[in-house]
Amino acid sequence: MTTKHTLDFSALSNTTFEAITRQLETLRRDTGAQCVFLADMLGRRLAEAGDTAQLDTVTLLSLLAGGFAASGELARRFGNGEAANLNFHQGARYDVYSANVGDNLFLAIVHDRQVQSSRIGIVWLYTRRTIAKLLSILSSIETGGAGQPLEAEFGSSLLAELDTVLTEHPSANVHPPDNVEDDEPDISLPAGRPAEGESEELLDMEDAIARGLIPPDWGG
Repeated sequence: MTTKHTLDFSALSNTTFEAITRQLETLRRDTGAQCVFLADMLGRRLAEAGDTAQLDTVTLLSLLAGGFAASGELARRFGNGEAANLNFHQGARYDVYSANVGDNLFLAIVHDRQVQSSRIGIVWLYTRRTIAKLLSILSSIETGGAGQPLEAEFGSSLLAELDTVLTEHPSANVHPPDNVEDDEPDISLPAGRPAEGESEELLDMEDAIARGLIPPDWGG
């Protein structure tokens, strides 16, 4: 089943957002593109890398999003929910590639033909690799970062809460529940009755220590 991503990018940590942007920059560099975008299926730009000054990015991403909406509907009608949509448009100046990232995001890669021509095979190769890495990043976020170390802030909060609990309920006041057996054997002797095979006698300190009834450092 195709992974769905309905993330609020404004809520992402700086580390995660930088990881996503770094993937876009790597794709731009590997393919020789002018710029690379990550957008949602409403055409909203979520992250970018490269020079976008000369482009009408709002119109570009809106048009690409409309194309993905149509191809997604086609996939659903034919029962193929895991289709990978790889699109290419060759213009007078720009080559534009686009590919879906899961169900709700897509990449747009723009090449300026006056600067460097693009090679379709190379673009698709690196685009697929980038998609896999982005899905991995987004999947770890959606699952709550399972298997990942705790964030430092959360760890500090947890320790503070633990300190509060221990302060309010010190271990000296904690007693085991009734009917729970202690793992250590009971070595105390019943009052007034000697152990089997032994005569009743009073023990001095050295004998008590030798028999393990009191610890060696008792009282000292």
